[in-house]
Amino acid sequence: MYSPNILLGTPEIYQLLSGIGKVDQINYEKFKWLFSSGTPLTAEIGLSFHRVANRWIHQVYGMMEASTISVNQKPNEQNLLSVGLPVQNVKVKIENGLLYIKGSSISSTYINGNKVLDRNTGWFCTKDSGYINKEGNIFIKKSDNNKNDLSIRKDGK
Repeated sequence: MYSPNILLGTPEIYQLLSGIGKVDQINYEKFKWLFSSGTPLTAEIGLSFHRVANRWIHQVYGMMEASTISVNQKPNEQNLLSVGLPVQNVKVKIENGLLYIKGSSISSTYINGNKVLDRNTGWFCTKDSGYINKEGNIFIKKSDNNKNDLSIRKDGK
């Protein structure tokens, strides 16, 4: 019999799983990877989930224009909020507090013909604010990229 060994969820999903409280209801040991994406993971959610499941969440950062940009492959209490190091062939930089990316996986134009990349430099502005620490880990402070918030609130709206 097969069972899933990868769990991909948003921080809100991990918050709900943390609230279950009984580890015996879900066997988190069977999962090889626990990924979070969509919005930045908060320390409160990450630590709460770790207390319940005794597992760290791997944050993944990506977008439609660029596919996967980075993955936190070795999460722990010190780097829990990091989306990790850039994946192979992706360069990152911070300019005026915003994260820029460059690489062969980034689309050059949108379907409507609008340019994605800066014509002169080849860099793409993600519109996400953040920073890169001395180890090269990327931290997203605020994402302005999702103008159409599709989150479902507690009141169901």
